[in-house]
Amino acid sequence: MEHINIYCKCHYYIESGDSKWDLSNIRVTYSGLISLVIGIVSIPIGIVFTLIMTRQLSAEEYGIWALIGTTLMYFVISERLISFWTIRQISRGVEVGRTSIVSSMILTCAVVPAYASAMILLSVSNSPYAESMIFSVLLLPVYYINQTLLGINLAHKPQTTGYGRLIIESVKIPAALALVYFLDLGIDGAIAATMIAYLISIAAQYRYAQRKLAGRFQWSVLRCWFKLSWISLYSKSSRFVLHLDVIIYTIITGSVVGIAHYSVSLTIASILLYSSFVTNALQPKLLARGGYEYVQKNFVLVLYFAIPLLGVSVVFARDGLFALNPIYESSYLIAIVLSFRMFLHVISIIFRKVLESIDTVDVANHPRFSDMIKSKLFLVPTARYVNGIAYMCILSAVLVLFGGTAEGQDTVMWWAVISLLMEIPFFVFVARKIRTHTHLSIPYRTVSKYMMATVVFCMFFVFTSEHVINREAGLVGHLATLVLELFLCLVIYAAITFVTDCDTRKLYIRVVRELRSVYVR
Repeated sequence: MEHINIYCKCHYYIESGDSKWDLSNIRVTYSGLISLVIGIVSIPIGIVFTLIMTRQLSAEEYGIWALIGTTLMYFVISERLISFWTIRQISRGVEVGRTSIVSSMILTCAVVPAYASAMILLSVSNSPYAESMIFSVLLLPVYYINQTLLGINLAHKPQTTGYGRLIIESVKIPAALALVYFLDLGIDGAIAATMIAYLISIAAQYRYAQRKLAGRFQWSVLRCWFKLSWISLYSKSSRFVLHLDVIIYTIITGSVVGIAHYSVSLTIASILLYSSFVTNALQPKLLARGGYEYVQKNFVLVLYFAIPLLGVSVVFARDGLFALNPIYESSYLIAIVLSFRMFLHVISIIFRKVLESIDTVDVANHPRFSDMIKSKLFLVPTARYVNGIAYMCILSAVLVLFGGTAEGQDTVMWWAVISLLMEIPFFVFVARKIRTHTHLSIPYRTVSKYMMATVVFCMFFVFTSEHVINREAGLVGHLATLVLELFLCLVIYAAITFVTDCDTRKLYIRVVRELRSVYVR
């Protein structure tokens, strides 16, 4: 009956406003900006790792690396059973940290054999890389534990999750240089480098989470989580439906070269994900029944960073792909299409998190099945499932029709276009829901200023890139001139928005004051 007391305790904190559930110490904008800055710093670090991978691995090897990463995601779905409830309950003042980490270890032991079996099956059609695919089993337990610790920290110190990402990206570089570049271990070296990075991240995240791990392991809590596992797994697994496209492409076309072009192009588009970091602290704030006023503020802040990042990913796509590896340069149109898809995806992710965070159906004692399926924890993922299944069906039909040109880029372009078009219905769905439940509005005047500033720096790129970016200077020289052009473009954007938008000026002033106060201390 202990889990009933837990739900009662949560309910009491909601109604009474007990200090244990007072997350006023979580500063949403402050934590979000820290996460964003860390994310921005991680971009060039992550690019270096990607450069090592794309330059040292052949297209076939990089395709196998992407296939391993995609398959791995499906076997960490069960970890969502732990982190889903961990974030929600720790945000509401319930100490379940020890239960979370022990439960994660128990689940890992059960999932590892299943993942190993899947790798053996997939290696049948990729026999030259069979040993490497089986070796990737080592990534599963470290990823499991790291994600659980990130969930614990997200609920009480959101900014520390950014430190974890920074550690992972930073450690992967020297490890990849040693194992992939100098020792030329290929995919095995990439797997080992990633595992080392996660182990060090686990050590750091454990330090931040240590206070939340001081309690005792509670079987009753774990039983309760398993009892409600259908909703946590159903909710968190829906986004993985979208990643079935990689496996479908491999099965229908029998090619991993197309996956390599798609994955590298997606790397360029994925810089837009960093704009979502400013919302890291919003979820625990909303779970604690506070911070509704931050939804509008965070949405505007996300657009402030997402719009210029969209511009960057579009105009820098060709040069970025050339830097990663000249063999991928011709895929720049694919990268541009995926950038627009990623923009919609980022906004959809944020809207979905808000909708699920403001739902309190799981706070009630013994939440009824009928109540759960009416909640946003069920309805929003269901919409994603429907959208994802439609996407897979359409993609499969197109691949069957154009499967004969799997090695070319026409099929990959169709893949990218379909993924963009199929992102639109879900975006519209969550946008309508978010307006209904939070009265979120789009500040058209402010957004138009961001778009104008983005257009200006894009025009600056068109007129100056040929004179600044030097492809003949070798990899280091090309990267140096590429970074210089990127810096100039972002300075133009920052200057224009600072001059034309009052809220942007206030934001910069707050950041400067915060940095000054930290320096003085």
